[in-house]
Amino acid sequence: MIELYGLEKELNIVESKITIWDSVFKEAVDFSNTEFREDVEFIRTSFLSRNDFLGANFARDAHFWVANFTGDANFNSANFARGAYFGNASFTGNASFDFANFASYAYFEDASFTGNASFDFANFAGDAYFWDANFTGDATFTPTKFDKVSFTGATFTNVSLEETDYNQMNVEWSTLKDALVFNGPAYIKLIKNFREREQFEEADAAYYQYRQLSQKNKKWSPSKLMGVVAWLSCGYGIKPEYPLIWGFILIIIFALVYKQGKGIKRLQLKENGDSRVSFWDAFYFSVTTFTTVGYGDWYPIDRYRIVVMIEGVFGWLLLALFIVTLANVMIRP
Repeated sequence: MIELYGLEKELNIVESKITIWDSVFKEAVDFSNTEFREDVEFIRTSFLSRNDFLGANFARDAHFWVANFTGDANFNSANFARGAYFGNASFTGNASFDFANFASYAYFEDASFTGNASFDFANFAGDAYFWDANFTGDATFTPTKFDKVSFTGATFTNVSLEETDYNQMNVEWSTLKDALVFNGPAYIKLIKNFREREQFEEADAAYYQYRQLSQKNKKWSPSKLMGVVAWLSCGYGIKPEYPLIWGFILIIIFALVYKQGKGIKRLQLKENGDSRVSFWDAFYFSVTTFTTVGYGDWYPIDRYRIVVMIEGVFGWLLLALFIVTLANVMIRP
């Protein structure tokens, strides 16, 4: 292991290849606005203090595999003309890649960001890989531009995708569910991305959370009330089991009303003349009323005609809602 206290450079141009492996920079390192014309290798190198690559230009591959950045790492406005390799790198301090330009592949797989990680206004023209990266602090990609980016297996504590632009994002909803900062357009774009990738269940889960958070931020109004109804009745159109559950509950409630109030009679009495209404009789009548089948072997009496009308309306609405919601879930675009 080599211990270094600084790396002096003349002017801001480095013509030769830099190869530094298994070394330690004990003092601050400043490569601001430096032009690296050949490959740069800081592999398994530790930066124990602040390091600045502000505005640095990497004309060829930049290798920071398994590098350890103990102090703040500043790559703001850096330009990576070819591959940028930060696989298994560890950022203990804050890592800033604001306005950085990645013209080719960018690898951050298994990278660990203990402090805040900022990629604001960064541009990834090539594929960006954040496989299994761990973001313990805040992660911001606002408004970062990607072509294709993968966060497969990544973990976030708090991540912002406000105004983030991408053609394709590989990510599981479980990765973002509890960490994504709420922003309406960011959610809508993410839902669209899931659908385009045929991750329909993840799209539904993201849409459900989007509607919940959107409702939470609204003041009480007719619009919010309708949102509550949409949530309770059908889970915002993506949970067909909701109207079935409500339907079963209503059938039981109306059955109890018919039984306790003796509100129904059999069209033809039993041979023994027994006119009593059992719970199962009331339940049977409630089901036929709710489903608007109405076999006619039982009929309501007196004011219970109104009760039957009310149950029939509820039944018609909930069954229609079930069919529409089921179709919405099963028939994908």
